[in-house]
Amino acid sequence: MGAYTSVRGGFPGEELPGVYAALPYLVNNIYHEMNLDNSPGKYVNLKGKNVMVLGGGDTAMDCNRTAIRQGAASVSCAYRRGEQDMPGSKREVFNSREEGVNFLFDQQPLEIVGTEQVIGVKLIATKPGDPDAGGRRRPEPVPGSEQIVSADAVIIAFGFRPSPSDWFDEFAVKTLPNGRVRVDSIGEHLFQTTNPRVFAGGDMVRGSDLVVTAVFEGREAATGICRYLGVCS
Repeated sequence: MGAYTSVRGGFPGEELPGVYAALPYLVNNIYHEMNLDNSPGKYVNLKGKNVMVLGGGDTAMDCNRTAIRQGAASVSCAYRRGEQDMPGSKREVFNSREEGVNFLFDQQPLEIVGTEQVIGVKLIATKPGDPDAGGRRRPEPVPGSEQIVSADAVIIAFGFRPSPSDWFDEFAVKTLPNGRVRVDSIGEHLFQTTNPRVFAGGDMVRGSDLVVTAVFEGREAATGICRYLGVCS
């Protein structure tokens, strides 16, 4: 399970041909590279394309560097905040730039432009606004700063939300309003859900994160299970 529900931008043009969701693009590229026949979707080759990646996390960096390796004519990455506020790995950003990715910081997408095919992305400049509930300053649009950047392929990499299963209700596994599973994070039985016989960790609990984090929480959950069963202290 985990966080497989892609976050959408909610702006015009997302359904145009030439616009791709990050995860299917990356997964199907891996299947192609490994010569596997059971790919879950269509392989997208961006060779010779002018690519725009929207987003600033690790998934966006994966898309940047995958498009470069496929032989894209150019790859630009637009992010609505500054470089210092990017949620992705600083090393991945450095490596993307080293490989030729052009970063457009403080630029928020308003629309993917085109009729029968994407031809560009309409962006508006942003500036730091008031802090949100977490203390992070919200990006505010700068009036009159709109521009259209040409692109014939766009990858949307705005992150992922948890994907709760249908059986959660049947087994009394409660979730938070954002879909993350509620667990015990400070008690004796770490990662125990609202059903005492079910434990959870990883992306379903904390939201989209690294594989190594999910592995660590799986180990911690195993400790909680041992204590619940009374077979370890």
